[in-house]
Amino acid sequence: MNDRRVDLLAGRAAFAVEKDRVHPFIVATDGNTVTAVGTHFTVERGPDGTMTVALTEGVVRVATPRGTRVMAAGQVLTTTPRSVAVVEGRAADTAGWQDGRLTFAATPLAQVAAALQRYDARRIVIRDAGLAAHPFSGSLRTAGGTDALVAALEAYGTARATRPDATTIVLTPR
Repeated sequence: MNDRRVDLLAGRAAFAVEKDRVHPFIVATDGNTVTAVGTHFTVERGPDGTMTVALTEGVVRVATPRGTRVMAAGQVLTTTPRSVAVVEGRAADTAGWQDGRLTFAATPLAQVAAALQRYDARRIVIRDAGLAAHPFSGSLRTAGGTDALVAALEAYGTARATRPDATTIVLTPR
């Protein structure tokens, strides 16, 4: 076998791949593959069977059970078990975690809380379905992002936070 292969079992990873047409670089996750010859990209495997590829430089080919697509720099491709979507010009934001920054655009609070959980030992609990689905747009640092999110939600009157212990923040609607 002449390829270089990584099987991403969970989480996300960033890759800077040297050009080598004889030995393509392949990232595989959940029946999807991302093939690069020389490029910079990130791949994230979500807990719900999603995959997100952010291409910041070069070209990659992404094969999913729904077909194969060639991505251009700046694009973000997201797969779910039922769909494939490509968004233009969001790759730098999606890959920003490498620089300690998370950027969200109309992202449900439950997903924002899950993303912050990777960088903070404290757990954000949202028991209200409406609040969990409430869209959040903004940029948060990975260090201190949980506190910044909670402060913003309280300042805008979106949520009230209680802290039953040192490791849990419970958000309820205002």
